Amino acid sequence: MTYRIIVNDGDDFVTYVGEVLEWGPDAVSMQIDTHGPDPVQITVALACLVGAEELVA
Repeated sequence: MTYRIIVNDGDDFVTYVGEVLEWGPDAVSMQIDTHGPDPVQITVALACLVGAEELVA
């Protein structure tokens, strides 16, 4: 599942787009493409999550 999420990082709002690896009770893990040689895995606390939208091809 590909999602766009909006995260409040404390100073600003950041948008990430990527494949959700796991929705946990406290966090979501995603693999995002940074246009580098390898994708990056991030984990975001649900307390910081402002919004999420599933992207449909």
